Amino acid sequence: MNISRTLATSIDVDKRRLLVFAAASVILPNLFIELAQLYFGFHRSYVNLDYLVALVVAAMPHALARMTGIMIFIMAAIIDYALILMEYFPTLTLKDVPYLLGFLLSADRILILLSLIILIGLAATILLCRRLVRKAGITEPLVVFSVCALCHVLMYLAEPLDTSLIKNRFSESRTAFFVDNKNRNFLSILNAEVLFESSWQSAIQPWWDALEQGRGLNGKLLLIIAESWGEPNNEAAQEAVLRKLKDRIDHFEFFRQGSFQFLGLTVQGELRELCRLDTTSLDLREVKTGFRQCFPNQLKKLGYKTHAIHNATNFMYGRDSWYKLAGFQETHFRENLDVSRHCVPFDGICDWDILPVLRQQLAGNEKIFSYWLTLTSHFYYAESDIHDRRFQCADYGIPEGDACRNLRHQAQFFDNLAKIIDTPEMRGVEIIVVGDHVPPVFGYQDLIFKRENPSSRKADVAWIHFKIKSD
Repeated sequence: MNISRTLATSIDVDKRRLLVFAAASVILPNLFIELAQLYFGFHRSYVNLDYLVALVVAAMPHALARMTGIMIFIMAAIIDYALILMEYFPTLTLKDVPYLLGFLLSADRILILLSLIILIGLAATILLCRRLVRKAGITEPLVVFSVCALCHVLMYLAEPLDTSLIKNRFSESRTAFFVDNKNRNFLSILNAEVLFESSWQSAIQPWWDALEQGRGLNGKLLLIIAESWGEPNNEAAQEAVLRKLKDRIDHFEFFRQGSFQFLGLTVQGELRELCRLDTTSLDLREVKTGFRQCFPNQLKKLGYKTHAIHNATNFMYGRDSWYKLAGFQETHFRENLDVSRHCVPFDGICDWDILPVLRQQLAGNEKIFSYWLTLTSHFYYAESDIHDRRFQCADYGIPEGDACRNLRHQAQFFDNLAKIIDTPEMRGVEIIVVGDHVPPVFGYQDLIFKRENPSSRKADVAWIHFKIKSD
């Protein structure tokens, strides 16, 4: 009788330990990411099987196995976070990550804070899971893993998800997903040319056509690549963004606008317009060839003076190097622009303080091509940098959040641009403004901007093309 009671008690304890281990091992490693998913809305299954594999290995009664399990856990977490990042920056590759980390200290304070939270959350999870496997034998991790794997297979067979971002709502191996979707591209990059011909449409195609057909170009050309300017699904919202500029339409010889699809980061948007090129790397400092046919180089042959301006530091994406190779005779960055007031993104110069520099460049009768990459509307669309709140998001059914702040930044930018239209220096200037890439926004707000289809990463960037009258 006593033996039966003891055995029953032992079984009850094992059941409780199994239940505790199951709950902790499934919840703990996934908890931080799932809480972030509620806010940001990225795509991910509830359970990452990679963490359970790590716990099974770490529970084995050998020091080497425990250390191996911890390393598997860390690698699984890195891949997990990397896939979230790649969802919003889909052309990012692993070899770009160390380069981008160099910008971290100059990034927006919110991004630095999020990075610290991720590191603290990862460290805390590893410590808790390590304590967990010390109190468990090998049986509990194997049972939990087997049950989750069986549920994964049954749910996939019952209702497979036909999307490119998630295959099973309940569970998945993020490492397997990463290999399936990124490994081929990453390996091909190792032997690929850094620069290659772009397959994307270019907003300055009319200027390229004029060059190739031997037709004369306007004497003063201004290209502005507007940071994170996308095309809202609601056409009225875009019209509101451009309203102050279009109110001055009597100052223009013509005004055209539209949008086209693009997938890439800022430097790829620049190369798309300036050189009709694309790149497999974000760091172009060591790339010394391939820029000969870029638009500024072509204009130099025709006697144009070529200028480039960017509000941030010159070393980002190697701009201090490749701008000159692309044909810019003068380059202006945060370091050599005498402006003390800065905005939030990368502690860069505010967009409205660049406009006087543009006017000065375009003064006179010389043939000039000026290029400006804006900055203040960079993610995360800092509220403190918005001083013009004319754009009312609620009027267009847009809730407060990333998309709303982005559109307010864009409206503010175009309002400031409208203010200099009738200044003497701007007479006769032909201007193209185009977005570099769709604005990164999180969750359901992503659907506010036009894209190929709801599950596609290809989204529309907006453009306008107009010429200010000479008289």
